[in-house]
Amino acid sequence: MGMSQTKPKTRSRKTTRNVDPLDELAQELALALRLDRAALLFVIASARPTRERAQKKLSDALQAMGQHIRFMDASELTDGDVPMAIRSENERGKKIFFVTNLRAGGEATLRALNVRREYFSELRARVVFWLTPTEEKVLARHATDFWMFRQRTIYLSSDKI
Repeated sequence: MGMSQTKPKTRSRKTTRNVDPLDELAQELALALRLDRAALLFVIASARPTRERAQKKLSDALQAMGQHIRFMDASELTDGDVPMAIRSENERGKKIFFVTNLRAGGEATLRALNVRREYFSELRARVVFWLTPTEEKVLARHATDFWMFRQRTIYLSSDKI
C-alpha cells in the first residue's frame, strides 16, 4: 500500500531585476495616492546629471497620471525645515514633493526631519528625497528616527537612466 508521492506545488515568482526602479517609485506613489497615505521615498544618485534625468523621467510619469510635482530645495526653506514647508503648502494633498539639497540645510534640517517625522504621516505627504551618497550617510547617522520612516530606497547609476 504505497502512497503516491507527488512533488509539492510551488508558485513561481517573477524577479524584478529588469524592472526600472523609477517605474517602481511611480507605482509606489500611485498606491499611496490611491490609499490616501504618506510615502517617503529616497533616491540615491552620485552624479547630478543622473539625478536630473531621473527627476525628469519620474516627473513626466507622475504628471501623465495627473499629479503635480513641487520641487523643494532645502537650502531655500526657512531653517531648512522640510516638514514645516510641506505642512504650510496649499493643496499639499494634490502634490508630490521632490526634495533636494538636504546637505545645505545642515543640522537644522536633520533636526527638523527627525523631530517632525510624524508630520509626513499625519499630512499623508508623498515625498521623494533626492540624495547624494554623502547625504544618505548623514541622514542614516544623524536623523536615525526619520531614516527608519522611509518606505523605499533606490540607488541609481548613470547607465540605468
